[in-house]
Amino acid sequence: MQAAVTSQNALPPFVLRIIRETFESTIGELEQRHGSHAVTDYTRAALARQMVRLARNGECNPARLQTQALNCVHL
Repeated sequence: MQAAVTSQNALPPFVLRIIRETFESTIGELEQRHGSHAVTDYTRAALARQMVRLARNGECNPARLQTQALNCVHL
């Protein structure tokens, strides 16, 4: 069941843009390092969830978002 988007859990557009750009950059780097076969749907989902969680806790720096999200994903 998906939670409804409310003012308590919605992120501002600029934060969503940072997450999206950081996510896409991170996936691109992983594919270059390990090959596209290594970046599974599970890995993509885990990275996305972690980046959103970090952003909800106030992290909006792309480099830190990437580093901290990658620490949670094992390739």
